[in-house]
Amino acid sequence: MSDFYKSWGSFKGKRLPKQINMQIIPIGCMRDAYKDGFDYWIDERDVLQVRIAEFENPDFAWFWAIHEVLEALRCIKAGIPLEAIEAFDAEHTDHEDPGSIPEAPYHKQHMQSMTVQHILCEQDGYSYEEYMDAEPIPLPKKENQP
Repeated sequence: MSDFYKSWGSFKGKRLPKQINMQIIPIGCMRDAYKDGFDYWIDERDVLQVRIAEFENPDFAWFWAIHEVLEALRCIKAGIPLEAIEAFDAEHTDHEDPGSIPEAPYHKQHMQSMTVQHILCEQDGYSYEEYMDAEPIPLPKKENQP
């Protein structure tokens, strides 16, 4: 991560990344802390990197990608440091959705992104429950694995 984004808080409302790299990848390729299938960070070139695990329904992966991009950009604009988000997530691994906890530093931005997901589901004819119940495609089991 470049010096510019080390603490988003000091750049509140100043500058958003000019490039976004979104990828839908196998869940086994996710960073260890985000094996749930959803992740974003700013790399050393100031590019917003977004990784989403593959889903049987590709629309669902793209809805999650849109959520992650929107959440990241809203957090940057609000001056919420990425470190604070990652620390909160790490402290709440027992919770299915740490961003939905009202004390989360990015709760407002997370819930705004969830609202967009609701709209996308409705417009594309999916129930929100169906969408939220969908799981990323698991990695294939290796031989001799139970």
